[in-house]
Amino acid sequence: MSSERLVVPVPIQHRPLASRNRIGEIVFYWGPALVWLGAIAAFSTEKFSATHTGSVLIHILNVLHLHLTGAQFEFLHFLVRKSAHFIAYATLSGLFFRAWRGSSHSDGWRWRWMLLALAVCLLTSSADEIHQLFTPGRTGVAKDVLLDMIGAFFMQLVIVAAISGKRNRPPAVKTF
Repeated sequence: MSSERLVVPVPIQHRPLASRNRIGEIVFYWGPALVWLGAIAAFSTEKFSATHTGSVLIHILNVLHLHLTGAQFEFLHFLVRKSAHFIAYATLSGLFFRAWRGSSHSDGWRWRWMLLALAVCLLTSSADEIHQLFTPGRTGVAKDVLLDMIGAFFMQLVIVAAISGKRNRPPAVKTF
């Protein structure tokens, strides 16, 4: 026998990345959703009233050398403002779905994540419209809550389609 001693390496106990970097995980998953909530709050101020967004739209049309009648401008302005509602809440819905999904360390889709994202959108939209009732130059309208929720629900449908599409796709074949 040799005088060498057999050394058996003892595995180092590694904590999962999520617990080692919990703050980073929270920022990564929840940061965008919370920042977007702040953006929606900013959109609810007087600076984003129809008067202000109308003047910005007029400037853009002038830069593009586009001339519209008053009725055409009002219709375009209406479409831009209502599209902003739809897009803002679709984005909020997607970001909150992502936050809950990422925090659970799970893939796929869960009813709970969708319902929580939609609940945040409903509460935010309702609070936003109530806030606008008391903001000079703004009006709170129940129809906007409905439009916001249509955008939020649409995003959830997109998420379901994207996730189920990945699940039903055959594995990729690697070619060299």
